[in-house]
Amino acid sequence: MNLMELAAQAALQGRQLWAETEWANVCQGGNVGCAASVSKILQEGGYGYAGDAGVINLAGELAANGWSQSDGPESAQPGDVIYADGGGDRQHIGIVGIDENGNKVIYNNHSSTGVWTKDPFNACSIITDYSPGQVHVLHAPPK
Repeated sequence: MNLMELAAQAALQGRQLWAETEWANVCQGGNVGCAASVSKILQEGGYGYAGDAGVINLAGELAANGWSQSDGPESAQPGDVIYADGGGDRQHIGIVGIDENGNKVIYNNHSSTGVWTKDPFNACSIITDYSPGQVHVLHAPPK
């Protein structure tokens, strides 16, 4: 399965992905479980080097392993990792996908529930709560 398929499957199951990771004890009940959740999907997708509970650290690991970065949400394509850095501890990360109607979505951990879910692209907090200059997209290297 590719990253988008793994992310979609986990969202359908309503999993608390962060709780299935080695970082469960630092995720504050899922309130800060987004990076751990994305790490879980990446590892299941064959990216064994991806593993961190911190958004910026995880993005750095991906970049160090050949993922290219573009700035602003408009470049996001299905299977990309998208993240926002608002400075300090204000960050969020998810995986871009396509829903059953062909619309772009973002799979991400909801801090209020700690559940991995699917949000319409333009309604996800990565897009709504950050300026375009704070949003970055990581594109996987060819496998």
